Formats: sequence, structure tokens, C-alpha cells
Amino acid sequence: MKIAIGFYGITRSLKHTIKSINQNILQACKRHASINVYAHFYEQQIINNPRTREQGPLDPDEWRLLQADQVQIDKIDESQDLETLSQFSKFGNSWEDEGQSTLNIIRQLDSLKKLTQLILRDHEFDIVIFVRPDMFYHDEFPILEIIQNIRPNVAYVPGWAFGGGVNDRFSICGKSAYLAYGQRIDDAVKYCIKYKKPVHSERLLLYALARHQVRIRYISTRATRIRSNAVWSDEFFNSNTFYKDLGVQIKCMHANCLG
Repeated sequence: MKIAIGFYGITRSLKHTIKSINQNILQACKRHASINVYAHFYEQQIINNPRTREQGPLDPDEWRLLQADQVQIDKIDESQDLETLSQFSKFGNSWEDEGQSTLNIIRQLDSLKKLTQLILRDHEFDIVIFVRPDMFYHDEFPILEIIQNIRPNVAYVPGWAFGGGVNDRFSICGKSAYLAYGQRIDDAVKYCIKYKKPVHSERLLLYALARHQVRIRYISTRATRIRSNAVWSDEFFNSNTFYKDLGVQIKCMHANCLG
């Protein structure tokens, strides 16, 4: 069994999360499979996000804590940022921040796609795990159970904190599902046009997985975001949620079970 574990976005608080990542993800996987670790990040030395009250310097070398097998670091292209904002601003803005949150979503999704392509070029894997480095993982990933139950078109996602879509904190994907999950930025404009709404990360994920016929399963593994200022976000580890969104009905299985 071969597993790829990929990190993306910005590290911003990795020094606070790396111990939980090593213990509950990397070591948990190593006990049952051969793993390769990948990462894509943007070269970012300052964060300025009024919505999350994060402002100040970032450690540009923090990614080294991951000791990844392959890493791609790209510079931020400000001209590309302006083009991106122009493309998506016509669909509206869910936040009153002059498009900064929209830009952050698109930049994160672009990093995720580049990570996916990095994995795709390297090897064929049975399972691909997408992990945000700014999350503290409270529980060990249930790798053995997932190995026993995984199917190529299945994506396991957190079974809590639904925001009208699918929780995008992390995912454990089968070998075809990971392409839909990791390259969903390609579906972003289609989502906005179809629903006449601004891009929204969790609702876009639901749309992309449904569009590519990926089956969604839920796990109870909990994780908490830690901001660059070391502030822990409030997370709601609710379960047994039933909702209808974008014409798709999904029932969340009990948080203590693999759905």
C-alpha cells in the first residue's frame, strides 16, 4: 500500500502543529503503508488578514519542519492576483474585505492544484491525503480502517463543522478521487456561473465532488486551526448533520463511525 501525504497553502503556524502532524498523521501512516510526503507553498514573509486578525511576519523557512520528500515553493505573482480578482469579483464577495478573502481562497486552491500535479507526476498511489499545515490534529488518522475500506472514487472528509458544503480541512482520497479534490479550482468558475454566487470554499468542494461523481465518506478525526498569532480558532465538532445544498443531499454518519 502506497500513500502520498500532501501539504499546501501557507505554513503560518507549523511550529505549533508539527508535533500533532508527526504523531497523528505521518507516524500513523508509516505503521501500515509506504509513504511519500509532498508540499507546495507560496513564498510569503508577511501576513495581513484583517478578517482573521493576523498581521505580521511569517517564517519563510518553516516548511522545512515537514522534512518532505518533494517541495515546490513559488513566488506570489501579484499580476496574476489582480487577474484572479477581476475574474471572480463579478460574481460578488461574501466578505467586506475588498476581495482579500476571495483571493486567499483562490490562492490556496491554486497551491492545492500544484501539489496535486506534483504528486501525479511522481508515482501512482493507492491513497492520497491532503493536509493543511496550520491545523492541530487532535486524533490519530484511522489509516488501517481506511485501507481496508478505500475505493478509488471515495473521499473521506471530516464529519463535523458543515458550512453549507463539505468541510475542507483535510481529506483522505482514493486514487481517482484525489484528482477531483485536488484540482477543484478548475470547477470554481463553473460553480459561480451555475449558482450565480461568489466562490465559497466548502460549497465549491461539495459541487466539485458531486460533479466528478466522488463518493463522500465521513470520519470523526478532529483538527483545530491555529493562526499565525498562535490563536486557536473555535471549532465545532458537531456530527449527525443532515442538510440539502446545491441540489445534493448528504447524510453525515455518526462521528464515531466510518461512513
